[in-house]
Amino acid sequence: MPTDTRSRTGTLTDIVGLGYFYLRDDGSCDCVNNCALEFLRNLMKSSCDLVQDGEGGIINLKEYIIPEEKQLFDQHLKSCSQAEEDIVTSLGIQLPDGNKQQIQLNSLPGCIREYYGQRGYLTVILNLKDFQGLSDVFQRLEELNLVGKIAGSVAHEVRNPLTVVRGHLQLLSWDKTLKKHNEKLETMILEIDRAVEILTELLYMSKPTQSKLERNNINTVLNSLFQLLNAEALVNLHEVVYELSPVPDVMLDKKRFRQVVLNLVNNGFQAMENHSSIIIRTYSKDSKVYFSVKDHGNGIPPEVLKRMGTPFLTTKTNGTGLGLASCYNIVAQHGASMEIDTGPEGTTFTIAFDEVIEAEK
Repeated sequence: MPTDTRSRTGTLTDIVGLGYFYLRDDGSCDCVNNCALEFLRNLMKSSCDLVQDGEGGIINLKEYIIPEEKQLFDQHLKSCSQAEEDIVTSLGIQLPDGNKQQIQLNSLPGCIREYYGQRGYLTVILNLKDFQGLSDVFQRLEELNLVGKIAGSVAHEVRNPLTVVRGHLQLLSWDKTLKKHNEKLETMILEIDRAVEILTELLYMSKPTQSKLERNNINTVLNSLFQLLNAEALVNLHEVVYELSPVPDVMLDKKRFRQVVLNLVNNGFQAMENHSSIIIRTYSKDSKVYFSVKDHGNGIPPEVLKRMGTPFLTTKTNGTGLGLASCYNIVAQHGASMEIDTGPEGTTFTIAFDEVIEAEK
């Protein structure tokens, strides 16, 4: 019969949020701790108490394993009775609502509990859905690191020759005997400028310079950009609307923040097909200063939204996918955060800064 060891172990694993039970040879679960019990309740979509029957266990996992992986589950059970090392298996669970969920079973063959003539192997159950967020973060960091390696090796080598070529094209455009070719020369210069701009973004992604944070007011920076943003809006047949509330100062690199504003507003212009407006707001709440840019486009598709900020990810025909990635880097250097709210009526980017706390007198 079980001793108090089970109770002490259960209490410890409950504290650290680890679900465990003893997995029997027939696939049923015995001695389920509170964390695993809650998981099993959610699995069956049941709010009722699960009562252990003494012989068959509290629930038989085999009933919930997706058909194509039942054989894999049987192999897991067989390995528990033969192996000496931990047995780790990922399995798909069929939920009552028809959806599937991935779990991982980590059974310890050396930790055995015999009960009513059956062996049970101590097994930790993990809901792999809980780890998907971390997986996405690591994948994104890996992609950013890859961009850094690429940029560091090619950007300098390519940008310098392009600058020389541009200079010669500029000289040719001033030659009156080549006046009939001016249109083509100007097109080449514009394309070189665009290429240089992309390389500059790559260089920043590779080796971002440390932001020079100084005490500034976001509204002051935005007011200095008003004429420029309006001029850009007219070119795109849109308009910019300011809704600025008085806000406390924040620690800000004005040059970098201007870059973020221009990138977000330009993205908003390109997201809107018909004549519409970009709304720029500022407000403060709970010691935070908020800056937001709202467009009235069609929203961001879910498959794109979850990868926003990944270098080279773009839905634009002529986009580079570096502007928003650069924004994320700059926001991070400010110790701020950026959230995205999107839907059929448009998208809002909101950046939250910590307000400057006045020194105590």
